Amino acid sequence: MTSINALPAAYWTGSASSTSEVSGFDSQTFLTLLTAQLKYQDPSNPADSSQFMSQTATLAQVEKMAAMVTASSENLAAGQAQAATSMIGKTVTWLDAAGTTGSGVVSSISFTKNGPSLTLSDGSTLAMSAVTGVKTTSS
Repeated sequence: MTSINALPAAYWTGSASSTSEVSGFDSQTFLTLLTAQLKYQDPSNPADSSQFMSQTATLAQVEKMAAMVTASSENLAAGQAQAATSMIGKTVTWLDAAGTTGSGVVSSISFTKNGPSLTLSDGSTLAMSAVTGVKTTSS
């Protein structure tokens, strides 16, 4: 049986420095805490089983929501990839950080951790998020 002391100190001290440390709270951690709670409960005043069922149901809901977030992120990435691919050979316009409008023909795309990046025919690159318009390139 896993000891309750096997959990990272961040769970007990509240010193989690990032959300990634807290996101490690999964079903195994829940079961470890539940086991410890049952082990150390007062025999003359046992815990309410409906509380355990409620906690288990809540954990299941959180896990399902996390799976939905992951699936949603994957769908967004796939949609962005499809949209970027459809821009190849088309003229795009954009607004840069200085407020200047530019335009160019998309020659290729690449994928980075920040999303699709468009390579223009002049060799410059542009984040897809900066695009303000797309039109068919005239021959």
